[in-house]
Order: sequence, then structure tokens, then C-alpha cells
Amino acid sequence: MKRPSNWSPVIPFIALLVTGCTPAEDPQVTKYRNNLLLREEPAGSVTIESARSEINSKTNVVLTGRIGTRELSQWWIDGSASFYVSEGMPDSHYNVGPDHDPSTCPFCRHKWKLHDSMAIVHLVDKSGERISIPATDLLDVEKDDIVVATGTASLDESGFLVIESTGLFVR
Repeated sequence: MKRPSNWSPVIPFIALLVTGCTPAEDPQVTKYRNNLLLREEPAGSVTIESARSEINSKTNVVLTGRIGTRELSQWWIDGSASFYVSEGMPDSHYNVGPDHDPSTCPFCRHKWKLHDSMAIVHLVDKSGERISIPATDLLDVEKDDIVVATGTASLDESGFLVIESTGLFVR
């Protein structure tokens, strides 16, 4: 007759400890995600170029962007729920294809300046305050993911398009 193992009563307890030891998500992160992340893609999205050209007549914007830029190795801004996006619309000359390098293309070198080809997205809470949780902790995104940000647009003192975003859809 086989003798029962001394570990038999301990195994369920160990399994409970292992599964219960995963760190709980920060409630602030959960709250912001629930408020910011959109379940459906907003209609009427425009390119960075279009948003820049409409800045004087329209401040509310729905912008499609590709997370990160070719010019910057880090897509997020440390210490805040802010990040850089480049043109994300498929028909934008800036994104002709994966082998297209705007820095060597004569058209792009003439047309696209750094501030023309990127935008800064600041995620804000319901009161319009910028969220201080890092974008890398708040969002489940990576460089080159396509996002659609809703919010208000402005140009900063350097000429960069800035979106104070109250909603974000990840494609």
C-alpha cells in the first residue's frame, strides 16, 4: 500500500499563497485607466499636420498618432502620463512605409521639420490636471502602436503640437 505524502495537505496552501502573492494594481492606475481608455475608436480623426493647420479655428481634436518618433529613442516623458507621437495616418507621407526615412527623403526634408512631424500627448484627469503616473505604468502600449487621442490642442512655445487628452483609444 502506498503511503500518502506529507506534502499533500500543504500543496493547496502553497498554491493559494503563490496565486495570492501577485501585487495588486494601484487603485489610482485603475481609476485613470477606466476614465481615459476608450472602448470605441472616436470618429473624425485627423493627422498631426491637419491638427496643426486647424489650431486657430478649432481647439478640440481627435488625433491619430503612432507612439514614439524616429527622432527620439524614448517615447514617454519621465514622471508623467505624457508621451510623443508621430504621424499615424496610413496616408501621411511621413509614414509611406517601414523603409521610408524622412531624414533622407527630399520631400520630407523640405516639408517635415521635427515639430511638424510629432505631437506631445499629455493625459489629463476630469479636472484638466495632468496625470503624474508615468505613461509606462498607466498604459499597456509600446513604441509604434497606433493611438487615437481626444482632447484640446495647442502649440507650445517651441511650436510643437500639444494635446491635453481626456480620452485615448489604442488600436
